[in-house]
This record gives sequence, C-alpha cells and structure tokens, in this order.
Amino acid sequence: MSSPTVSSTDIVAGSPVPPDALAEAGGLRLDRVVELRPGHGASALANVPNTLPVFDTHFQRFPVLPGVLMLHGMANLADLLLGRDGGRWRLTGARRVQFRHYVRPGDQLHVAVDIRELDGTAARLTGRITRAGAVVVLARELTMTRDAGPEREIS
Repeated sequence: MSSPTVSSTDIVAGSPVPPDALAEAGGLRLDRVVELRPGHGASALANVPNTLPVFDTHFQRFPVLPGVLMLHGMANLADLLLGRDGGRWRLTGARRVQFRHYVRPGDQLHVAVDIRELDGTAARLTGRITRAGAVVVLARELTMTRDAGPEREIS
C-alpha cells in the first residue's frame, strides 16, 4: 500500500515529508518535520538507513553519505518552508559550506534551515545538520530561487 501524496501546503510539524525524485531514487529522505515556522525557519529529522543504494559505491568498506545528498536534504526542507503558498523553490547556490563529520548508516540527522532574506523570487537561508547535538554540516548561505515552471530546451 502506498502512502498518500501530500503537497507542501499540507505539511505541518510532526508530519511525514513526501519524498522527491532524488529521495525516491535512493537519496537522503526527510522523515518528519519537527518544526515549521513560516517566514522564519524549519527543522526536520532524517534517518540514514544502511539500505540506501549510494552506500553500495560510496564506499563499500567505509560507507559515508555524500555531502551533496546532505545539501539536497537542506534544499528540500527549504522548499517546504518557502513553498507554503504552493510554489516550488530550487537550490541555485551554496556558499561557505563546511562538512565537519562523516555521516554513516544508522545515524539520525536533525536538519534545520533559517530564512535570512526573502523576496518574491529569491531567498537566502542558512542551514545546518546535526547528529546527537554535534554539527555535521554548516551552510552559511543557501540561495533558493522560485521555480518558474518546467525547463525548456533551447533549440
């Protein structure tokens, strides 16, 4: 039995987060929204199961979660936070990012984003991921842009 589709406008604190395409393909999935403060910030929990396909190749003897998947988790949470009006947001930049510790199978991550600046089409946020209170990833600037719709091919 599949879970019902939930739009970002239906997300409230304590609810599950619907997976996006990368999470469906085996990337990091946000499991539960912990706090959602529209216009300010949000936090969520993400469990890192040992069954993620990425661990088959990254790396077999010392499996670690790739940093790009952790940035993807922050971007998904930011999209949920910013998309409360039904719009979609896309990560277009990440600056001053520090990866401080490895993330391994079995870890539980606390993902948080806070809005620094927001206008109609762009937002700047900070993001952090912690594990057992220790900062694993710190992104001092995440740039999100409102998605204008489906991408067009240039011919």
